[in-house]
Amino acid sequence: MVDIEGFHGFQLVRRGGLTSQLVTELPEPSGRTAFLVEPVEEAVILGSTQHLTEDQQVRLTTGGVPFARRGSGGAGVVVNRDDVFWLDLFLPADDPLFDHDVRAGSLWVGALWQRLFAEMGVGSTKMHSEALVSNEWSRSCCFLGRGPGELIMNERKVVGLSQRRIRAGAWFFSLAYRQLDARRHAMLLASQDDEVTGLAEALERGAGIVDRSALDFAAAVEAVLDF
Repeated sequence: MVDIEGFHGFQLVRRGGLTSQLVTELPEPSGRTAFLVEPVEEAVILGSTQHLTEDQQVRLTTGGVPFARRGSGGAGVVVNRDDVFWLDLFLPADDPLFDHDVRAGSLWVGALWQRLFAEMGVGSTKMHSEALVSNEWSRSCCFLGRGPGELIMNERKVVGLSQRRIRAGAWFFSLAYRQLDARRHAMLLASQDDEVTGLAEALERGAGIVDRSALDFAAAVEAVLDF
């Protein structure tokens, strides 16, 4: 467990807009900052090196669902204003929480989410603290792999996390779902058409939700982080 007790001084910023803008037009904070992010439409976010196949592009185009590519690794997620708790965090390179070890550097984010869950009265979670665990579906869907700092509840992943290192510091992009339609997510994230059913079944088994409101989440962020 990483103890973030005693850390303070975060600035809270609320960001809303089109997903493409939210993931590609990042602010330039000067100090430790927490961003509560609210997309205005359903969209798919791909990892920086993730390949968009022809099958997937046709499904996205047919469904009128935009996609954006973030500046961090990992696999795809589906976002929607009503479905997600989206929290981006920035640490400057000289911050005491900053760790040059990429694996260890994510663990404080997992500890923060555990505190947020406790504040919201959510059940206990386990933090994945080891190396990345992947499988046949995790290349397409973030919530079916496990990486450092991510949280598991009842054997289901409930917090996804990626990070981006820049000269000024580190960005941590994190997400939990209030609700998740496994079939819909599979339709938008599967690489090939014949993988949709298998991906949906994997999501039903491996992805979890946090049954709380957006107001609950915002209140927890304000209570846990000393602004």
